[in-house]
Amino acid sequence: MRRSGRPAERIEFEIEGMHCSSCGMLIDEALEEIEGVASSRTHVRRRRTVVVLSDEALSPGRVEQAIADLGYGARSLP
Repeated sequence: MRRSGRPAERIEFEIEGMHCSSCGMLIDEALEEIEGVASSRTHVRRRRTVVVLSDEALSPGRVEQAIADLGYGARSLP
């Protein structure tokens, strides 16, 4: 699904406000609908989401905003 020549970028986000596995599934489904997101895997117990970006035009801020639009807090980790 990669559209550019650069390698995929893996970014981890800390998530606030998740309470159950349904929260994690909701986040993953929403993020994977965004063009440029190759995959999303949310770990509810760790309060983390790992996103693999396949499009260099997609910023971590866009992913954070998509998570915020769902009602959760998100912060990219170094």
